[in-house]
Amino acid sequence: MTERIHLRRNIAHECLPESPENKIYFSSAGHPDQMILSYEEKKVKLLKASGGMIGVLKNVEFKFVSEDFKPKDKLVLFTDGIYEEFNNQGEEFGENRFIELLNKNIDLDIEKQLKFIIVNITDWLNDSKVNDDITVIGIEYPGQNK
Repeated sequence: MTERIHLRRNIAHECLPESPENKIYFSSAGHPDQMILSYEEKKVKLLKASGGMIGVLKNVEFKFVSEDFKPKDKLVLFTDGIYEEFNNQGEEFGENRFIELLNKNIDLDIEKQLKFIIVNITDWLNDSKVNDDITVIGIEYPGQNK
């Protein structure tokens, strides 16, 4: 069922997930807000950063922003293709549906979470054509809280 979605590896978002103070530093190049699945808070946290698309303007500076990233948290990086898919009723998958999907199974390990995302998007699309690239990358912070 998941073979209908061809995954590619291209993302212009930079993250530095390891730091002694349990923070992640990130910058955006025109992508939607990325997400942390907080183990302690049991909710999705949006990584809000603004930045222009790469290659549009010359000499653009990208600022790094930080957010807590603690053991057992999960980082979900993705392209806007997830939001911009339409099913055969013409409904857009959208940001809210994606956040609900992540919140529904927030305790799954990252491998199962990624499979859950792809299976649900594929099922939701039904027989509709994929309109945009869909790239999802997941990183789980292993270990114990300090």
